Amino acid sequence: MNAIALVRDIWRGAQLVARHLRYWCPACDSMHGICIEGPEPRWSWNGSLDAPTLTPSVLSYLPRPDGSRETLCHHFLTDGRVVVCGDSPKHPNESLPLPPLPDWLVSESATSHSDDAP
Repeated sequence: MNAIALVRDIWRGAQLVARHLRYWCPACDSMHGICIEGPEPRWSWNGSLDAPTLTPSVLSYLPRPDGSRETLCHHFLTDGRVVVCGDSPKHPNESLPLPPLPDWLVSESATSHSDDAP
């Protein structure tokens, strides 16, 4: 079984420019890659891959032409659980365990090297 989270380093040439915590979100059924080292915005992380905690909350949204935004996913990640906020369109106010990462994400992260800064 795969881990529930992993850390991915983002490189520009030979320079490490950022580090992201990646996990599969059961609230929106997609991957989140959250900056834990590097340029802002960045989140505080407890250092655990088995029961990760990030602060502050994670908010994914789409901007609209009128300046407003559509929330796709809003949650706290606490001790390996996604605590979904009430403004999330799916699973509002639920607490969901992080599932194991999909095989394709683990393979991609193990072999990828990026020259793009976040």
